[in-house]
Amino acid sequence: MAGLRAVTPGYFETLGVPLKRGRTLTPRDHDGNPNVAVINESMARQFFADIDPVGQQFQFGTEPSPDLPGIEIVGIVGDVNQSFQVGSKSEIFVPYQQAPDPILVGMYLSAALVVGTKDDPAAITSSVRAAIRAVDPEQPLVNVRTMETAIDNTVAQPRLQMKLLMLFALLAVTLAAVGVYSVMAYTVSQRIPEIGVRMALGASPNRVVAMLVWQGGRLALAGLGLGLVAAVFAGRAAESLLFRVRGDDALTFSVAPVVVVLAALLATYVPARRAARVSLLAALGRLAP
Repeated sequence: MAGLRAVTPGYFETLGVPLKRGRTLTPRDHDGNPNVAVINESMARQFFADIDPVGQQFQFGTEPSPDLPGIEIVGIVGDVNQSFQVGSKSEIFVPYQQAPDPILVGMYLSAALVVGTKDDPAAITSSVRAAIRAVDPEQPLVNVRTMETAIDNTVAQPRLQMKLLMLFALLAVTLAAVGVYSVMAYTVSQRIPEIGVRMALGASPNRVVAMLVWQGGRLALAGLGLGLVAAVFAGRAAESLLFRVRGDDALTFSVAPVVVVLAALLATYVPARRAARVSLLAALGRLAP
């Protein structure tokens, strides 16, 4: 199975699709001359892994038939992503004047006109309409858009999903920091008498803060380890929402833990510092029945 596109000469050059080997289509590739086709790199890898595709022949259909014309592969072009979800697939490009019968290949052919210009694309719409009317006055020109607009429309939904995921991720980090802060603040408040005893025995405020931060940091690291294991499985499930990003992306798994650890340490440091500033008499006073 492979995608089929009937194109005219200049199609690849207009869209900037690179030629990898062989040649592209020319005005000589019309009805009456030998049938030719250009394939993309995905098709070359899938069907011609062990041989050079250029010069090979194939037929459309489910099995070889003497009634079907042979089509020679004359070139290989680079892959083009048809969407950001599925990436590139095997594709065949045949000359428009040699396009097979749509009934034969079981597909419906629709037409699209691609125009390249160095000027503002939107400014030449009227000129394109006039050129089409000169060829066929009954042919309508609809859905006119620039390539940038077409790409924006393609990525609109994934971009919204990514923004929502970023928002929820920031919210999760914030909730984690608030949760750690609340738990540590409560834990430290319960340990004020212990802190008073330590300071009475000679412990400095900085030593007390370091002790509390270290204990809170160990809890954060333990939770982070469990979270990373869960994130690996969650990332696999979210790969369908990402473009060219793996669910176990190294950059993400490097930056996210650092952010979480810093948030946890900050949330631990503030209540610890506050507890270390409690007066010795007030701390020891809590030991009284």
